[in-house]
Amino acid sequence: MPHKGHDEVILDELWSFVWAKRNAVWIWIVLSRRNLQVLAFFVGRRDLQSAEMVWKQVPLPWRDDLVFTDGYRVYQSLLQKAPLQHARCLKRDPETWGETSPVEGTNNALRQGVSYLTRKSLAFARSLHWLQARLHWFIHHWNLRQAKNTPNTHSEKIPCRAMTSRTFILLQLATRSTLRAPLRVVQTAPSPRSSRFALWCG
Repeated sequence: MPHKGHDEVILDELWSFVWAKRNAVWIWIVLSRRNLQVLAFFVGRRDLQSAEMVWKQVPLPWRDDLVFTDGYRVYQSLLQKAPLQHARCLKRDPETWGETSPVEGTNNALRQGVSYLTRKSLAFARSLHWLQARLHWFIHHWNLRQAKNTPNTHSEKIPCRAMTSRTFILLQLATRSTLRAPLRVVQTAPSPRSSRFALWCG
């Protein structure tokens, strides 16, 4: 689906191996929060070079959006040129806990849909080529299914997401120069953790 207005990006990495567990590889996933489609993926090591490779594959419109990651230090190095664009989600932080749950759900779908990634299974990748091929196949069909399930995702009357006040401030600073449409903020009922906001585009 095309990039229309505001969106958010979630980065995460998933462990796997090729032939033997000593040959560990990491599957880097870049997910769109609004339509839950995988924007890019890369199979490599768990280092900055692999993070840069997957980030280069992200289409340009999404590179200006707010990026949510876990506390892994590589993400800070990756986005050090745009620190206000990066929101770290730490498990012990009640304000940001759970913000990366969409990509965790996608990781779970990958493990269920690609036998090479299933835990405690006899199936495993014999080569990097076949692991990448299976990922390409699954992600292609995953994106098609998400496009059918969310035909009106980019409607101007649909809230982009619910967020904490702290995350909303980060979003304002990071996207003030990139959003064309004015933002309208509507405060919703407060949650037990903190007061939350719904961000509307239009």
